[in-house]
Amino acid sequence: MIRGLDDGTYENYYPSVVKDVQMALQDQGLYNGPISGVLDDMTVNALGEFQKANNLHVSGMPTPRTRGALKNPPQADSQQNGDG
Repeated sequence: MIRGLDDGTYENYYPSVVKDVQMALQDQGLYNGPISGVLDDMTVNALGEFQKANNLHVSGMPTPRTRGALKNPPQADSQQNGDG
């Protein structure tokens, strides 16, 4: 069991899940640590920042909702037309 930023207790996450989350956070410029698959303080804090910025519950944990948001981030700047 691990403790989240919200003081909640969470089950451990598979290293493959954490690696995917670390890569997604890195792509968004929120994480610059190693892609280790370890849910360390740097990863938890980066997840918390992402969650806060996206109006998600701030736990610092790679919950299903957070992982979904990481896979489909808001595309505010993608107002492009491909047939121009």
